[in-house]
Amino acid sequence: SVNIRGLSSAQLGAIATAKITALETVDVFALSSLQITGLSEGQILQMNAGQISAFSAAAVKGLVTAQIAALGTGKVSALESVDIAALLSAQLRGFSTAQFAQFGSSQLAAIGSAAASGLTTAQIDSFDASKLQALSSAAFRGLSDVQLQSISTAKITAIESVDLAALTSIQISSFSSNQIAQLTGSQLPGLNVANIKGLSQAQTGALTNDQLQSLSASQFSAMSVAQLQGITPSRMSSIDAGDIGALSSIQLNALSTAQFAQLTGVQLQAIASAKIATLELTDVAALGTSQLRDLNASQVKALTAAQLKVLHTTQAASLTTAQIAAGSLLFTPTQLSGLTANQTSALYYSPLVFDLDGNGIRTLSVDRGVRFDLNADGRM
Repeated sequence: SVNIRGLSSAQLGAIATAKITALETVDVFALSSLQITGLSEGQILQMNAGQISAFSAAAVKGLVTAQIAALGTGKVSALESVDIAALLSAQLRGFSTAQFAQFGSSQLAAIGSAAASGLTTAQIDSFDASKLQALSSAAFRGLSDVQLQSISTAKITAIESVDLAALTSIQISSFSSNQIAQLTGSQLPGLNVANIKGLSQAQTGALTNDQLQSLSASQFSAMSVAQLQGITPSRMSSIDAGDIGALSSIQLNALSTAQFAQLTGVQLQAIASAKIATLELTDVAALGTSQLRDLNASQVKALTAAQLKVLHTTQAASLTTAQIAAGSLLFTPTQLSGLTANQTSALYYSPLVFDLDGNGIRTLSVDRGVRFDLNADGRM
């Protein structure tokens, strides 16, 4: 080993290829990165797997593209994980797709963030599902937009949720709509509130019913107005009611009338009464009669005079007597004309008090909790 360390790269290259196999592994391990550059392709071609495995992490940094090619497909698997981890991006780019096909999971897992940036699109495209899963989160974070786009839609499902979570919002935005549409319900929860903001309007528009259902309330809460507006109206009903309830007033008002019109009764009931009162008039006007009937009493009571005013006669007439009785609803004369007798009566429900003994009616004041009418608003 001492003698080996004393050889120059030129002297090392002068060793006959037939004799190179005589080098002991301890001698090979002693080679420096400078010395290793002196090895010819023929010498590396003659080295056995044991010698290749003996290369130190420091030494492999000296390998050039021609030497890497000389490893062939038969000996590339002999490189240890620590050696792979030491490779530079330019060196990693020197491996052929056939050589990458021989990489084991531990070797792929050793590829770091900086080195991963050197992978060619052809190399990435050659990875099967198991190889993509073997890459570390750090490696995924090192991939460029072009590299991520080279992952086929058929293989995109192989990316682990922890790897998706490691991607930046910029990286997420680089995926095509077709790639996004292939992500599974188990992958999407991997998107955190930071990188989900990277989804473009076109990407949210590509989300399927199952994908929308798999997203959490915190993920929806993190979405921008533009992202929410990208969701296809016909798929709005697939969003969990809890997720709809988690949207802010600003987000709710960002929804188009077409999107709002697709919300189910269960979804609408998840919206807090305070948020109901802030809904845009166009959204309220877009509600169907069945949607209005699905609103609970507190939600109906929260409707403002301006919101009630935009309801068409048929919409107002769709409200149940229980809904009407629950709130102080100020209908327009046109709306009132469409109400039934029972509905009209519900507007003025008040308790009857009988003087059964002829001694008059004695009550406590309203500040003591007494209500002289059902809604305690002075309307009889």
